[in-house]
Amino acid sequence: MKTLSSLLLVLAVNVLLIQASPDPDNRCPARKYWNERKQACVCKRENRCYPIGAIFDPESCTFSMCQSKGCSAKQIFNKDKCACECRNDQPKDGCGAGRYWCNQDCSCKCSTPMSAGGCSGSQIWCEKSCACVCPNADKCTAPQVWNKDTCCCGCPVNMQEPADGCTKPLIWDKVDCRCECPLKKDCGKNRDWSDSSCSCECKGDGKCQGSKIWCKNNCRCICPTAEPAGGCSAPLKWDDDKCSCACPAKMEEKKEKCVESGKIWNPNTCECGCAQLNCPDNKKANKETCQCECKEVKKCNGGQVFCKDSCSCVCPGGDKDKTCTAPQVYDGVACSCSCPVNMQKPADGCPRPQKWDKEECRCECPVKHDCKNGKVWDETICQCICPRDAPVCTAGKERCGESCECKCINREPKEGCAKPLVWNENTCKCVCPADKQMSPGGCGSGKSFNKLTCQCECDQSASKCGLKRWNADTCKCECQPGMPPEGCGKQTWISDKCKCECSPTITCQAPQILDLNTCECKCPVNMLAQKEKCKSPRQWTDSKCLCECSTTPATCEGKQTWCGEACQCICPGGDKNCGNKKFFDKPSCECKCKNNPTCTSPQVWDADDCECKCPKDKQKPQGGCDGGQKWNDRVCSCGCPVPRPDCTNGQIYNINTCACGCGIDKPSCPKQQIYNWKTCDCECPNGMKEPVGGCGAKTWLDDECQCDCVPGKPKGGCTGAQKWCDKTCKCKCEKEMPTGGCENNKKWCDETCDCVCPQKNTCIAPKVWDAKTCSCICVNPPKCNSPQVLKDTCCCGCQNVKSCKAPQKFIENICDCACPNKKQCKAPLVWSDEFCDCVCPNSASMKTCLSPKEWNKVTCTCDCNPPKPDCCPGTQKWMDDKCKCGCPNAQTDCAGGKKFNDFTCSCGCPSGKLDCTGNTKWSAETCTCGCGDVNRNCGNLKNFNDNLCQCECKNKQEMANCKSPRTWNYDTCKCVCKNADDSDDCVKPQIWLDDQCKCGCPASAQMTCPANKRFIEKSCSCECKSPMPSPIPQGKKWNEDKCVVECANVKTCEGPQRWCDNQCKCICPQVNTKCSDKQKFIESKCECGCETQTQCKDGFRWSNLECGCLCDDKKCPGKQVFDKNTCQCKCPNQKPGDTCGNGKDFCPLDCSCKCKNPKPANGCTGVQEWNEEKCQCECPKDKPKKQCPGGQDWNNHQCQCGCPTPAPTCSNNQKYSNVSCSCGCNPGKPKNGCPGNQIWCDNTCRCVCPKNMEKPADNCKTKWWNDEMCQCVCKPGCPEGGCKGVMKWNANTCSCECPADKAKPASCGDKKSWNDDSCSCQCKSKMPCGGCPPNQQWNEKDCECKCSATGNCPAGQTWNSQTCQCSCPATGKCTGAQVWCSKACKCVCPAQKKCDSPKTWDENSCSCQCPKNMRPPTGGCNAGRTWDDATCSEKCAATPKCDSPKVFDPTTCGCKCGNKPNKLDAGRTWDEQKCKMTCDLPAIPCCHYEGQVYDSNTCKCGCPKEETCKQGFSFSPKSGCKCILECNKKDPGCGAKKIWCQETCKCECASEPPRMGCGPNRYWDKEDCACQCLKTKVCTDSDFSFFSHDTCDCECSNAKDFILNCNQKLNKVSCQPQCIQRPPPEGCAEKFGEFFSWDPKACECKCIEQKTTVKGRVFDKATCNFKCTNEPKTNPKCANTAESWDSQICACKVCSTCKH
Repeated sequence: MKTLSSLLLVLAVNVLLIQASPDPDNRCPARKYWNERKQACVCKRENRCYPIGAIFDPESCTFSMCQSKGCSAKQIFNKDKCACECRNDQPKDGCGAGRYWCNQDCSCKCSTPMSAGGCSGSQIWCEKSCACVCPNADKCTAPQVWNKDTCCCGCPVNMQEPADGCTKPLIWDKVDCRCECPLKKDCGKNRDWSDSSCSCECKGDGKCQGSKIWCKNNCRCICPTAEPAGGCSAPLKWDDDKCSCACPAKMEEKKEKCVESGKIWNPNTCECGCAQLNCPDNKKANKETCQCECKEVKKCNGGQVFCKDSCSCVCPGGDKDKTCTAPQVYDGVACSCSCPVNMQKPADGCPRPQKWDKEECRCECPVKHDCKNGKVWDETICQCICPRDAPVCTAGKERCGESCECKCINREPKEGCAKPLVWNENTCKCVCPADKQMSPGGCGSGKSFNKLTCQCECDQSASKCGLKRWNADTCKCECQPGMPPEGCGKQTWISDKCKCECSPTITCQAPQILDLNTCECKCPVNMLAQKEKCKSPRQWTDSKCLCECSTTPATCEGKQTWCGEACQCICPGGDKNCGNKKFFDKPSCECKCKNNPTCTSPQVWDADDCECKCPKDKQKPQGGCDGGQKWNDRVCSCGCPVPRPDCTNGQIYNINTCACGCGIDKPSCPKQQIYNWKTCDCECPNGMKEPVGGCGAKTWLDDECQCDCVPGKPKGGCTGAQKWCDKTCKCKCEKEMPTGGCENNKKWCDETCDCVCPQKNTCIAPKVWDAKTCSCICVNPPKCNSPQVLKDTCCCGCQNVKSCKAPQKFIENICDCACPNKKQCKAPLVWSDEFCDCVCPNSASMKTCLSPKEWNKVTCTCDCNPPKPDCCPGTQKWMDDKCKCGCPNAQTDCAGGKKFNDFTCSCGCPSGKLDCTGNTKWSAETCTCGCGDVNRNCGNLKNFNDNLCQCECKNKQEMANCKSPRTWNYDTCKCVCKNADDSDDCVKPQIWLDDQCKCGCPASAQMTCPANKRFIEKSCSCECKSPMPSPIPQGKKWNEDKCVVECANVKTCEGPQRWCDNQCKCICPQVNTKCSDKQKFIESKCECGCETQTQCKDGFRWSNLECGCLCDDKKCPGKQVFDKNTCQCKCPNQKPGDTCGNGKDFCPLDCSCKCKNPKPANGCTGVQEWNEEKCQCECPKDKPKKQCPGGQDWNNHQCQCGCPTPAPTCSNNQKYSNVSCSCGCNPGKPKNGCPGNQIWCDNTCRCVCPKNMEKPADNCKTKWWNDEMCQCVCKPGCPEGGCKGVMKWNANTCSCECPADKAKPASCGDKKSWNDDSCSCQCKSKMPCGGCPPNQQWNEKDCECKCSATGNCPAGQTWNSQTCQCSCPATGKCTGAQVWCSKACKCVCPAQKKCDSPKTWDENSCSCQCPKNMRPPTGGCNAGRTWDDATCSEKCAATPKCDSPKVFDPTTCGCKCGNKPNKLDAGRTWDEQKCKMTCDLPAIPCCHYEGQVYDSNTCKCGCPKEETCKQGFSFSPKSGCKCILECNKKDPGCGAKKIWCQETCKCECASEPPRMGCGPNRYWDKEDCACQCLKTKVCTDSDFSFFSHDTCDCECSNAKDFILNCNQKLNKVSCQPQCIQRPPPEGCAEKFGEFFSWDPKACECKCIEQKTTVKGRVFDKATCNFKCTNEPKTNPKCANTAESWDSQICACKVCSTCKH
């Protein structure tokens, strides 16, 4: 358990965390608050009241009357508009032409959809362009072009397939639009493809080397004799160069080593032979080593190893190695000590934190501690705990983890209990003393005992008195002052309110209200004004406050209503004049028809016109009936007249046209046929009828009106060479079969129209089919040399192949058996045709060699095998008689326990030099480990340890009991605090507590805090448990004594309100605050009501529930309707300000306007008709008033246009027109108007020129007058196109002129003159007839011949202006071996040599030189290299001798590895020193699985050898590299971190252990599949201490809470920041200056800025001291050299001790 101080430290940290955490109220947005239980922001209660039908939104805490609708995927619901809107906006520029926006799909749609027939061809409908388009892109690869109709790429018109097809064997390629080979083959390396013949052709010239011959079919040189049918006998392989069977080339090295070792090489088996070996039964001879080896190398189980001597599995070591300590027993298979069967590790592992102890064979705690303070050790959780049978602590107490005793949770307050209370250890509270206790009910009624003040106090509080005052004696609320002595008069005393008011029993009936002064019911003041306006026959009633009729309103009949003004029933609007057909009915207040007959169907009664009429949906069409139909008023429809005519020739009667017809509008006939409306049938037209004599071989097609072949030409055309004959409608051959039949057994084929082979056989390659001979033949067969013949392979070969006796082979060239590899033998060996190899001449009489020597087939003598080595190991020497290395002076006895060593041939320690333990060292003389000459004087506190060779403390028991937070000091042999250095870090009032090894409060500062406070270890004082909130709510304050927030000012509430301590304000008691939608809760009255009351208009009444004026529904007369807005009856179509207009009056009963003047009795004049709406006679609708043409006027009576009378008298040239009603020309203005610019003149009746374009007085001078154009023009005969050259016509001057950009200059110069045709200056003299001299050309600018090239000549040459060429001097100066060449005009070499590569000829030196990029370096060659002028490159100065496998590297002039591969294996790197591949990662010291060893070749752990297992067993590398029973189980589910391993038949870790192990103090746990600590610790140094399984040490959980600077570190004992550097022992002020002090955060001495002022001085931060304000800045500071500046007095003074 944690100590009290640690608990208080945790509480202090939590307080800081709480204070640092954000205010919960500030976490949430407006309208929400923080809910601790849900740990989320939720809506406040005042935001949850909503009207019926509203929908609540929990995100915004608002309500909406809008019901969300189901919108489409492209739409979103808009709550503001309560409708679905598109997620994407409509395009700003619109949808474009032919498209419109669709809100349902939120996209642009086509105005005209796709046609019913769909798109043509392969085109598809495009919604974007609203047109049929191709689905794919129009990107064609050349030469193809795009076809919009088919939407495909195709060949262009000029690249179509030939009409007669491609020449064979070429076919048409639609992609490349050309004739190509049908299939292009890969001809291989010996052939090339020919596009002309569409076949492969040989590359070579047909010449072969050696015994090989050329084969045209294979296009290569082949052996004359083929490889044997069954192939060469293993291990021999066919050698294509030698054309025989031989040992593979890779065995040549093996053969040489075999011969060198003295063994016999067998060319037939390609192996070395051994001499005969006599091996035991359990061993066999090894032909490679020529030694006896075990027949079966067993794979040993467990820790057993295979013994090659006995050929069996045994455990290594002696009997001592097989002795085990109890309870372990020795396992003969695993060769190690292990736990017995009944003491194995549990399957699911040891319960945590216990670990398995292999030595004790049981689960044990990793560390066991001695328990103190009454605690006992618990083996299951491996900790010291309080006894489990200890009694439960009483309420308010808990068991202390340190002492296991029950102690109060809250301590006694430091300043003691508030008087008069005293502390009670049993209840752990401050209670009243025994003499001040009070028994229950001892205080009397209305009072109870207060345990805090130890006094009797009233049960009720004074806050409930309201306006009354509290009496503490009687515990009641009393009025102060009481009722007035004179009484309340007509009012009554209300004791609850302590004032006089009208009795609540007095109630007034609406609309009367209570007068508070007289306590009587009266009418309101605003209603008394109507009393004065009340006149007869109405009277005023006080009870109702209304002016009403004295008599009760009568029940009016029909639509009559009671008139309150007249006090009688009347019709609204009075009586009306109904006309001739109607009469006025007073009960209904309407005009009714005098007659009301029953109409025959479908006619209906028209109450307005009082007659039967056709209904609105069956009116006569405006344009009349269609076709021949007529309108029938009785049946209200159009119909055909009766009787109907009889139809003939298949025609039927059409009720729509009322005539006979075919019954169809648009007949559908085949393409060639036409429709006959008389016979109502489709038929061929005249001239396309069926022939009288029939169609012959063809068939008549009635739909196409023609004769045609049925069936027609085949779809694919005629087969073969046949062609279609249109006359006979058949396919025929143009070529006929030969008269004598086909030759060479061929037969006639109608398909190919030719003689063909009866059958085509499949030829075996390389033979091909010959269509001429109808057989398989060889193409260009070779000429064979005897005894070879031509075979079916079209190559030369032997007719019979012999079977040869090994090692002889069959030779194809001679077609006989012979040795294939006969060679010259080295002496003393000779060639043997029998063995086909070199053998000893005396091999038949081989000598018997004396053991251990053997016969050597190379030297043909008896030699040692193996032969004498180059060097014997150690100091051994070669013994030729024994054929081995050995010691000539071998000894059996050695002195001093030593033994004879066969390697060094001398006496030495039997086990060699051992690794000594501890600090001991090895002695070669005694062959033992010891300390040697070490000082063994250790003093009184320590003893000498012979194993460690050092002194150690005697009091080991005390050292064992030294536990955290203490540590053992090996120098003083005492248990001291680990963090003893932290004693300097204690901050007052804390001091260092050596018994607890930490800073803490002294015993004098320990105290017991009140219940609402806790003890703070840092300040050694009591502080409130709950911190002061920040900020404190408005109107509240913090009480440090009570540790609570309370109201700052307590007020006395008025009316029904009560004081609330939580809100610190007057609130209403628990009443219903939920008011109706229109009402609001009035806090001052604590009830629902209206904020204001307004005066209602006439007809409306006031509603306290709705807080507004309401209107009650009323029944209205006639067609009037009730208007709730004005609460009055009115006509439905009537709007404020509406009038009937002129000539009409409004009728309120009909709610319509009636004419003042009725229709004339005699009707309207002329053709006019009566217009009821305008109340006047007007022209009918079919003769509306229109704008009359010309001078005509409108005649209202006749409703037409006409001329006024009388007509005027016209002049001679004019005539009177009844259309224009005026005199005009006859004929009039031309139809096409006047020509040119002329205009029409009505006076003269002809076209004339306008006044501003009349003929000029000068009669156009030189120009002609154009009467039509009304302007002067140039004389005809000089058009614009007639001007010469570049000249253009000028209409103003009537002449050809040069354009403005080619105007004539002032002068053309001496050599040129002006040319009018070209509008330019031209040369006076022309180019010579024969042209310009050579190298010259005509210069138009200078008008003479000039040189075409410029005069820039090469160096040494001069320019000749006559010949226009550069000329060379006869002689010139040359350097070196060069001579002058006048032809080349340069210095050249007299002769040029051919240079050897890489040198090139140098024209400057006239010699062979190295190229510029192959010259010697400017700084000379690198070290160890020299320049080779012959090869123009650097070369090595010397060639070193390299040891194999290294070879000479000319690039570095050193040795490099010759066996380095081009590509390295994965996970491996190349060692340039050792010339071999090594592993990237270091070697694994200990493999994870038992039996596996590290293999440096694979860089992995693996089994040394893999054995073959018997049936039912399988080899398992993970189970000791041995055979185990095959697993028949299935995956049971291994859980986290593990997977099922079928190999081991159990759950294995999914991840492998670390390659290099888990590291020090850690091991791999197969159960947890992770690295675990070997030992665990109990970390209780600090509240933040915990044991880390990553570091296997105590760590701090609050390490991330600190941001440490460079001068700080985290103390792992106290888990607090600690300075790395300590404060100076003498103090900062002593060391650095008066104003320096230690900064614990920065961990350094810092200058403290002084804010106090000193006269004449200012504080300087740079020097951390006060300096003089008048100190001079010049140097020297004092003008007098005898004086110096004194900073103490801030002035210059004479220096008595200075030497100037």
